[in-house]
Amino acid sequence: MILLRIVCCIGMLVASILLPWFIVLPLAVVYVLWSRAYELVVLAAFIDAYFGSAVLIPYYTLTAAALFLVAEWVKPSLSFYTRNT
Repeated sequence: MILLRIVCCIGMLVASILLPWFIVLPLAVVYVLWSRAYELVVLAAFIDAYFGSAVLIPYYTLTAAALFLVAEWVKPSLSFYTRNT
């Protein structure tokens, strides 16, 4: 499981640098819903620092943090997370 998260994190890093945001955002949503993706916020901070957008507003970091918080808030009410057996 840990190795899969590392591979997904590296894949998100490569995708966020090479692909446009409208392709990366759905991938990030799936990744955040799949696991508790703390590393996505750290990855976004690195990308903001690399591209220099942290000078004004760190867009990637704010978006990733908001996505993480909303996903953690919504997860308990999603039907595929609640198992009624």
